Amino acid sequence: MPTAEDQAARATRRASPEELDDTLRRVLAGDRGQYRLVIRAFEAPLRALVGALLPAGLSVEDMVQETFICAYQRLGEYPMDGTFFRWLRILARNLALRERRRFLRRRVLDRVYEQEIEDPVGAWVDQMANALDDETGRKVRDCLGRLGETPRRVIERYYFQAATVDAIAAEERRLASWVYLVMFRAREVLARCLERKAKVSHV
Repeated sequence: MPTAEDQAARATRRASPEELDDTLRRVLAGDRGQYRLVIRAFEAPLRALVGALLPAGLSVEDMVQETFICAYQRLGEYPMDGTFFRWLRILARNLALRERRRFLRRRVLDRVYEQEIEDPVGAWVDQMANALDDETGRKVRDCLGRLGETPRRVIERYYFQAATVDAIAAEERRLASWVYLVMFRAREVLARCLERKAKVSHV
């Protein structure tokens, strides 16, 4: 059975543009309860719009919530001319497209990191795996042991335990780009360490 708030939200959705603007004026005057009704009234159609704009992997619910928060913060900019839902849609579209661009840029950066970082680090790991019983293998293992706890854990999870970058990022509560950056820095440390050991062995 619909609650009183459900009924009030439906009434807000069916309200005339002038009546809706009056509700928004009450929100601006400090009646936050009226804004809850506005959210309930327009949440479903706004979710449909945002869902059409965001790529898979981004949260529609989070973006809808962000839109309503932003609308509340900027409500004083709404001209009270009977076009609230149009104003809200434009705000949601701009926020969703901005987040979409960020998401796609991160995907591109992740691919760049994967190509430029994973292969060099993988070469050191392959070298260790193929030479476990000789002097080179001992040097590589020693250099890996000199890595900090975090980069060593990341490399072990990725190369020896077959964990994905996304899984490691989730475990570390970081972005995937952070995982690639850790591997990049680890590669530099390994390279310097092996170079020093090579010089010492020829002394």
